[in-house]
Amino acid sequence: MFFRAGIKVRILSAVFLFAALSAFSNDALSLFKKGQECQEEDDYFSAIENYREAITYNPQYGQAWYNLSLCTYYLGEYDLALEYINEALKYAKNYSEMLNLKGQIYVAGGNVDEARKIFSSILKDYPNSVDARFGLAELDLFEGSLTTAEKRYLDALKRDGRNRKALLSLALVSAEMGKSDAAERYINLALEYHSGETGVHYLASYLACKRGDFEEAERRARSAVQIDGNFDKAYELLSGILYTQGRFKEVVDLCDFRIGRNRNLSAAWYLKAKALSKLNRIDEAITAYNTGLTLNPQDEIMRFALENLIATELDLEDPKREQWEKYHLEKAADYARNFDGMSERYEYQKALSINPLDQEARQKFADMLEKEGLYELYLHQLKFIKENFYEKEEAEKSKQYTENSPVRQKSVQEQRNDDIIASLENLMEDNLSAKWKVDPFYFDKSRWSIGIYYVNTTVQLFFFFFLFS
Repeated sequence: MFFRAGIKVRILSAVFLFAALSAFSNDALSLFKKGQECQEEDDYFSAIENYREAITYNPQYGQAWYNLSLCTYYLGEYDLALEYINEALKYAKNYSEMLNLKGQIYVAGGNVDEARKIFSSILKDYPNSVDARFGLAELDLFEGSLTTAEKRYLDALKRDGRNRKALLSLALVSAEMGKSDAAERYINLALEYHSGETGVHYLASYLACKRGDFEEAERRARSAVQIDGNFDKAYELLSGILYTQGRFKEVVDLCDFRIGRNRNLSAAWYLKAKALSKLNRIDEAITAYNTGLTLNPQDEIMRFALENLIATELDLEDPKREQWEKYHLEKAADYARNFDGMSERYEYQKALSINPLDQEARQKFADMLEKEGLYELYLHQLKFIKENFYEKEEAEKSKQYTENSPVRQKSVQEQRNDDIIASLENLMEDNLSAKWKVDPFYFDKSRWSIGIYYVNTTVQLFFFFFLFS
């Protein structure tokens, strides 16, 4: 009787254990499915939460580990993504998709040698792996070998003639190599086979821009946003196309639309400001630049554009100039604390180009020139201060002068400057400039116009390969 009771207890325990494991399994599966739904909507943070919770129910859930790694990879957390993919491979060691992701993580982290080993090992075990060929092709691009990358993409296309990534990659690489006909052929094939995908229309628009066909570029960009109204990169490209065509009012409207969705898009503020300045809405353009710099203070291109607009459009006496010179004055003070005289001088020059009538900043700049032994420039700055500040102040007071008015007393700084001017002029009276009565500052000089450009490199192609992976 006791023996039979013991058997019953064991059977009941096994039943309860099986039921508990089944419940855990169902919970893990439901959480995994929730994570997949979030991932499909590009909500990677919510997806990560669900995958992590699924793993707490089933620590050996290899697919959950893999998706967790994929989401962290998309978020740029490469060390964490590598940790997760290593966990996933413990439960699916021969899964080529997981190995490919590990290789991509190594590429993103800059570990090119390890990435090449992984992709090569995948091709040994899976000779028809298209993803491994893509990985090796991207490494070739990283090393600047466009021809080798092209061969790998062609090899991948032979195995899958409609592969979207192969067609788009070949179109982009061909365009970079100057093979415009081949690029157009590949992108047309991609449009034929994958006409419902926003990324295909986006790249078609980009390539049309490269060959100067802005009408086609606009059409493709608009197709991209019609397919996916949340694809901001397509809106950004479209706004650039409209700007190139001189349709500045439309550019402002489109930038406002993008800013309305995400106020932190500093690039949208920049393009809006450029368009507003073209429309001669200067105050609005300055406000847009200012907002963009508030969001991204390190954007030197935007700052240069703002300062150039201020220098050309605002009156010299405009008090608003003071607020924009502060940035350079603060940087000059930082450089002074670090004893970086050359950078300090540059910042003072930038500040004075924005607000030439800042007496205090000009005096500090003059004193710095004296420390560096640049006495002719020092004398020139002191004369500028005397003529534009002290003598101007004297002239203003003389208009109200009467016999009973007290004599204006010179400040300590003004008296010091007068003494130094007299001393330096006396020391320099034998200079050629003094003998010939010419100011070398006003000599005709070679003027250089410096343009700011960007150069396309093979590494920049990675953006598109990441976008279409």
